[in-house]
Amino acid sequence: GSAVPPPAPIVMPPLESAFEAAVRHAQAPAFTRFRLDATQKTTIYGLYKQATQGDCVKARPGMFDQIGRAKHDGWAHFKGMAKGEAEARYAAYISEIDPSFKVSSGAWRDIDG
Repeated sequence: GSAVPPPAPIVMPPLESAFEAAVRHAQAPAFTRFRLDATQKTTIYGLYKQATQGDCVKARPGMFDQIGRAKHDGWAHFKGMAKGEAEARYAAYISEIDPSFKVSSGAWRDIDG
């Protein structure tokens, strides 16, 4: 008889990390409904930059660049924080703002889709 070829291996994509899921959730148009205040915006920005780039080493923008200064200060606030901790805090902070973003049995899931 003819030999049956072995089945092709199933390659599963890696599970999305809590941080990646939180970033995707925060960038979704629906997230704008939360109307974040300046502190929330700079906290999200600072944790994101710390998680993705490490410590802020750029000079603080001048006094005429208020948005640049706020972003710089938000990032610099987390100086020295490890990448993994910044990622975990980012995901937890997004969950605080939007309780529909939850963790379930060790894996993050985005309930809104």
